[in-house]
Amino acid sequence: MVINTAGITLAHAMEHPVSGLRNVTHGKGLAAIEPTAIEATYQYNRFKYGRIARILGGFTAEDCAPRVKRLLADLDLNVTLRDLGIEKKDIPWLAQNAQKVSPGNLVNTPGSQLVTTEESLEKLYESML
Repeated sequence: MVINTAGITLAHAMEHPVSGLRNVTHGKGLAAIEPTAIEATYQYNRFKYGRIARILGGFTAEDCAPRVKRLLADLDLNVTLRDLGIEKKDIPWLAQNAQKVSPGNLVNTPGSQLVTTEESLEKLYESML
């Protein structure tokens, strides 16, 4: 319930298959995914992402992903999916399983009709390598 209310559903939906495939801890998987998920969805909820950006020292919704990246680097959590053992050949499986395992999270993603198709998920995963 909290995940849906907070609107952080895309990252969680995309992370569960990563954890299942490579036995990655959920937090590290989210660290690899969340900045890109923010980049893909901030324009659908500028108020929320702008607020987060301001808390992290930025000004606008566009500042949110870079500020989250900086925070992750400060916490020594600056990781990519490749760092976690994910390879390009894994991407179709990850996208398909994100849709199977977490359809509710995907539907509740801001801008879901544009960012949660299998093709869109594959592009997002690829950009996280």
